[in-house]
Amino acid sequence: MKSFTAKFKIFLALVVLATAQLSYGLPEETEYLGVIARAGYYDDGAWGSFPVGFNFTFFGNSYTEFYVTSNGLVMFGSGSTRYINTDIPSPFNPNNYIAPFWDDLVIHSTGDIMYQTIGTAPNRKLIIQFTNMSFWNSPVLLGTFQVILFEGSNNIQVQYRSIVDLKSERASGNSATIGLENSNGSGGVVCSYNTAGYVESEKAILFTPSGSTYTFDDHALYEGVLLQDVIPRAGTPTLVSPAYNSTVGEDVTFNWEAASNADNYFVVISLNSDLSSPIHTSADLTELSYSYTLAADQTYFWSAYAKNSVGSVSWSEIWMFTTSPYPPLLSVPRTIYLEQGQQRTITLQFTGGDAGAKTATVSSLPAEGVLYQYNGGMPGPEITSVPEDVTDGSFRVIYQASGNSGNDLGNFTFHFSDGTGTSADETIKVNISPPGIPNFLYASKETDRVEITFDREMADPTGKHLEFSVQDDGVAVTPVACSLKAGDPATIVVLVSPGLDTDHTITVAYTKGTITAASSGALESFDFQLAGKLAQVINFDPIPDKTYGDPDFGLTATASSGLGVTFGTSNSVVVSVSGSTASVHNAGEVLISASQPGNATYASASFQQHLTVNKATATVTLSDMDQEYTGSGIQVTVSSVPSGLTTKVTYDGSYVLPVDIGQYEVIAAIEDDNYQGTASGTLTISDLTAPVPDQPVLPDLVDECEVTPVAPTATDNYAGTITGTTATSFPVIVQGTTVITWTYDDGNGNTVTQTQNVIIEDVTAPDVPVLEDLTGECSVTAVAPTTTDACAGTITGTTTDPLTY
Repeated sequence: MKSFTAKFKIFLALVVLATAQLSYGLPEETEYLGVIARAGYYDDGAWGSFPVGFNFTFFGNSYTEFYVTSNGLVMFGSGSTRYINTDIPSPFNPNNYIAPFWDDLVIHSTGDIMYQTIGTAPNRKLIIQFTNMSFWNSPVLLGTFQVILFEGSNNIQVQYRSIVDLKSERASGNSATIGLENSNGSGGVVCSYNTAGYVESEKAILFTPSGSTYTFDDHALYEGVLLQDVIPRAGTPTLVSPAYNSTVGEDVTFNWEAASNADNYFVVISLNSDLSSPIHTSADLTELSYSYTLAADQTYFWSAYAKNSVGSVSWSEIWMFTTSPYPPLLSVPRTIYLEQGQQRTITLQFTGGDAGAKTATVSSLPAEGVLYQYNGGMPGPEITSVPEDVTDGSFRVIYQASGNSGNDLGNFTFHFSDGTGTSADETIKVNISPPGIPNFLYASKETDRVEITFDREMADPTGKHLEFSVQDDGVAVTPVACSLKAGDPATIVVLVSPGLDTDHTITVAYTKGTITAASSGALESFDFQLAGKLAQVINFDPIPDKTYGDPDFGLTATASSGLGVTFGTSNSVVVSVSGSTASVHNAGEVLISASQPGNATYASASFQQHLTVNKATATVTLSDMDQEYTGSGIQVTVSSVPSGLTTKVTYDGSYVLPVDIGQYEVIAAIEDDNYQGTASGTLTISDLTAPVPDQPVLPDLVDECEVTPVAPTATDNYAGTITGTTATSFPVIVQGTTVITWTYDDGNGNTVTQTQNVIIEDVTAPDVPVLEDLTGECSVTAVAPTTTDACAGTITGTTTDPLTY
């Protein structure tokens, strides 16, 4: 049966519909009323302009309006209907865009594109949401994704709430562009271009301005926000079992998590990965499970769709499974989202195996947080070593997010065992986000001020003092300024006029305005709270930055109350503290705190200093900078002091080893937790090897009349085949022996010569003609006769006799 847990519902100019955690597949989402840019089926459309809601800087230009397209682009300056994606950067239109998923998309008939600006200045966010997108002329469903623009930081987050078709390479990005491009297409940041497998459900990519471009983190924490219609669309059902790519029996029970705003669900089963031609579609369901019998030894695909009160449909992912009369025992992986400090009961699940008893075993522990046995809804004994069997009969454990935030930091593995054996380990992925809304802890007083301490670090409240109200024995006094307390970012100091009588009852209240936590959670209004104790100030001597290898150093601080101060560290791996002595162990960043816990008169106080332990400088030396061409990649030799440090070497900015002759800029950089250092130089790859004639000795060429030699060849290690050249003119007709000198030049300054004899020896006499007798009455003049010679051609006879008789 459906369930719904709402943490709060607030109606303002911007409507926050609800915050609910109904499914572990997505983080806790705060739902906001969206403004529809386009709803219903549409192909190749662009809409805008729409208001950003604040000044947003994109590649150095400030914008207050944006456009959206049905092909998965958010644009500035104008829209575009271009559906053929390009790589980034490209000078061709479109430019000036954010591409969460640029492909030939359509808005599905059940989908829309929405936007909304949320929050209060200077920490507003613009959310642009593409809901139920699909591909043109294709049965493949894509899903829902978002673009979030952050005021002030000008950060951009692209995130994928649900990618439906897990078997489709196209839905995972193999024909899509994902990234940013500037206004003229001369620059940008590409995360993925036509790369299958890049996009998946719950993936988040955070772009951060860096000079004239952006850096990106494609393993960012998912931002728990969702835009909704006036009648909210049902949330995304998170599938549980049959698990993706699992093997189960023929009698299949389909399970999924409850979705927000869902009135009912229906299950679709198909033999096709895009759910086309389904073999079965259930009736509307109000339970979170459904049983159906399927044929054995067959691969199926299934999905659970959720519908809201007016029948709007939300898609789940499509999962694949195989049926078997003898299904193996498999553990079921899951993904869970938590905020720091939260606690969650997690049920470990399995499929298959025999009908006997099952044992669940935790096989690895989370990197952050604590895992407990389940004990009647409360944490039982802590699980401190593995493997450890789960003691609860329903295979429940409790996870406490007491560590740092980040994706996968709470991951742990487990397996099941029964009479058939032990399943392979599977992972419970636990993504931990920073805490959200700040909560009031206590207030303290002094004659000129009230100090308000919260449960998380706050953003700078300067200029926002009039959002606070202060009373002295019920009489209002005027706030005149406020700021973060020096060294204590969780405390806001409100200065007042006239001064306060600390013997009186001093109270402070807040009317919700623009004050936020450092993590951007807005401070909610609170009524007058007692500032019962005196404030105290910690004076903590500044600590200069350190370098790895520095000696121990002392810490000095005093409290204005005169009470004793203790010191602590946020990371003893970097710097440990014992008494008032700190020791450097590794490079990194750490908070060193001086604290005074207070007493009956004074409120507690602390002062934190951010300390950076810099990496020590290592000496890096490059050698073998002149090498000969080999046809294979050439690398230089890198050494360091201290020795044995890992280095990364680039050649003209690339990690690929150069092959061709030429000069390359070499940069070697230390890759080490505690050392840094670089060296640069020029690698010269030269061709120093002369060509080698293909024939060691060229044969003599002999003829009676003439010879035109065929140029011989040589082989060069760089140029390949080289044809010889000579200054001798051809054909050679001079009788006797002519020596030809052939030269092979590889073009790189390497030459070799080779000689060849050409011998011309004419041993055949001219043809002897038969001459006719010459007669005459008085006289006869003879004409010189001709004959033919094999070499000389036509020859005219000569004689010493007179020609006239």
